[in-house]
Amino acid sequence: MAGGPGSNDVSHMPIADVVAKHGPAHKVEITHDHAGGKHSVTSHHKGAHHKTEHESADKAHLHAADAVGLQTPDQSEEAEAEPYAGTESPEEEAAEEEQGGIPGMKRA
Repeated sequence: MAGGPGSNDVSHMPIADVVAKHGPAHKVEITHDHAGGKHSVTSHHKGAHHKTEHESADKAHLHAADAVGLQTPDQSEEAEAEPYAGTESPEEEAAEEEQGGIPGMKRA
């Protein structure tokens, strides 16, 4: 039994609901099958366990973060529309390198 004695399989529930009902996971197991494209997450919560499978390692790790109660990075449309907001774009970094500067450093 994945969750141990007395553990309830709540894999049918969204992870946010599991965390709300049973609390953040006290143990998370992640396995990766890169060749097969399968990345599994099993989270253990007080009195329950939750299993999921993901198509990428990144998505599995984001799910694990949700399972332990961490907020995942903002994936809003605004964040995707301006991926370099507040930082230099690749073009600006290339121009700095051509001028002999260090990317990200401003000249005095």
